[in-house]
Amino acid sequence: MGSLNCKCESEEDKTVLVESLGKQKLDLKNQGSAAPIIPPKFSDAILNHINEVPPVIKEVWDSLGRYKFDKDDEDEDDITEWKTFKQDDGLYIGESINNLPSGRGIKIYKDGNLVEGYWQDGVLCGKGRMIHINGDYYIGNFENGKINGLGVLSSHTGAKYDGQWVESKQEGNGKELWPDGAEYIGDFKNGVKCGKGTFWWRDGSTYQGEFFNNNIHGFGRYEWSDGRKYEGEWVESKMHGKGTFFWPNGRIYEGEFVNDLKQGQGKLTWPDGKVYIGGWMNGKRHGIGNMNINSTTSKKGEWKNGIRIKWIDV
Repeated sequence: MGSLNCKCESEEDKTVLVESLGKQKLDLKNQGSAAPIIPPKFSDAILNHINEVPPVIKEVWDSLGRYKFDKDDEDEDDITEWKTFKQDDGLYIGESINNLPSGRGIKIYKDGNLVEGYWQDGVLCGKGRMIHINGDYYIGNFENGKINGLGVLSSHTGAKYDGQWVESKQEGNGKELWPDGAEYIGDFKNGVKCGKGTFWWRDGSTYQGEFFNNNIHGFGRYEWSDGRKYEGEWVESKMHGKGTFFWPNGRIYEGEFVNDLKQGQGKLTWPDGKVYIGGWMNGKRHGIGNMNINSTTSKKGEWKNGIRIKWIDV
């Protein structure tokens, strides 16, 4: 009987223990069923506001995709402390110090422009991307809130500039491309082609030389796709001053030009050896000149609008 009582007490104790363990297991399961709190990702923050930008901006942003910050830097998803706050000129989303954009961030300006990049003390500084309200977009370097350093500007027209910038203007060496295949590589100053460069046209024509204020200006060599060539002085994209013009058939003119036309004093040499040296007006022989028929025969005459009026006896 004694041993029986002992066994009963043991079973009773065991039953209590099993019930307690069962309750504990059930409680733990209920606690684990609660969904964990997942903090929002900084990389997804722009998605909450992208529909607030103008349709043109959104279309460009969709085509480019989310901006990728410097690959050598931390991934933007590692940003755990970031804010969204309004400023006088727009809405800022990103890292900040004392309520000033500092670090990686995104800004939607009131004028519609969208900027993604690095900030310092409230201004853009470092690499970034700017999408303009007209559909143009820039990817490159910023300094003190302006485009500075190397960067690429892609126009909504299909044109593109890849090169150096100073104070948001093309400055230094750069490359321009146009949708029709034209291309320029050379110097820029204050936002325009200025200095030395080379221009290629769609039809195969080329120019190599000096530019000023987006014009061929100074000294340079132009080669047409049909074989004609000019080397000399230019003013506002016209042959103006002294130069030499070559034709595919062998003719050569050396002399003065005014507004793309032979004017002043010049020398025209034909493939057969004939040479005219004298005055020109509006691209034609005009005034007094010498006509060298061959190495031994030379005549002096007077021309008007390309027509010889008379020979002058010497």
